[in-house]
Amino acid sequence: MKLSPVVRLRVEDKMLMVRLRLNTAPTFLNRILTTSGCNIFPNFQVSKFHSSPKPYQAEKLSIQKDEFTNQPLYDPTKGKLIYSGPLTKTIKAVKLFSISTSLLGLGMQPVILYNSSDATLSLKAAVSVFFAFFIVVTPLLIHMVSKKYVTDVYFEDTSNVFTAATFNLFSMRKQLTFKAEDVSAPTLTGPFTSVIIKGKPLFLDPKFFLDKQSYIHLMGFDKPLDLELPKSNEQQTEK
Repeated sequence: MKLSPVVRLRVEDKMLMVRLRLNTAPTFLNRILTTSGCNIFPNFQVSKFHSSPKPYQAEKLSIQKDEFTNQPLYDPTKGKLIYSGPLTKTIKAVKLFSISTSLLGLGMQPVILYNSSDATLSLKAAVSVFFAFFIVVTPLLIHMVSKKYVTDVYFEDTSNVFTAATFNLFSMRKQLTFKAEDVSAPTLTGPFTSVIIKGKPLFLDPKFFLDKQSYIHLMGFDKPLDLELPKSNEQQTEK
């Protein structure tokens, strides 16, 4: 059966519209049409362009982070996350709040002194000292208490290098790289001190280690015990 030129033109227009819609449709629909038994459009080719995510987007979505520290569970340079401090977000929030209130008080101090122009010089000095105490001392006290708190620890098993992180005065991360040989137990347990790493007292809670074997290696519990008895004074004098 031959079609008239008008009908054939309309059919070709319809087929062109269907092709355009299929090119913009999802990939799985195009595969169904091309792999099915019904050959509707023999000369039709599925577009190579589809809406699959880019490689960097898929990699970004696959990164898993820790719930306490919001750090990735694996780092290409530092290795795997073996310790996560549960108070990381709380300490960071307290430090940021203290710094922000100190900056606010520092900015309001000239306004207070300007409005108290009728006050005596001694009263102005007392007000300045009062505000300066809370502006400077409060963040320093919080930092003195929280600077030993370790937020996270990574372990790179090929080089046996640990990377611990703490907060500085301005709530920024400060990293410390070390090995198991640099770790020692404190002779006197002080407040917020559980280990000494490169001469720095730090706090680590053993309950929140994600990998127990890495904790054993960090603390040196996997080292062979030295069971040699100390020599007596008589044996030393004979020599």
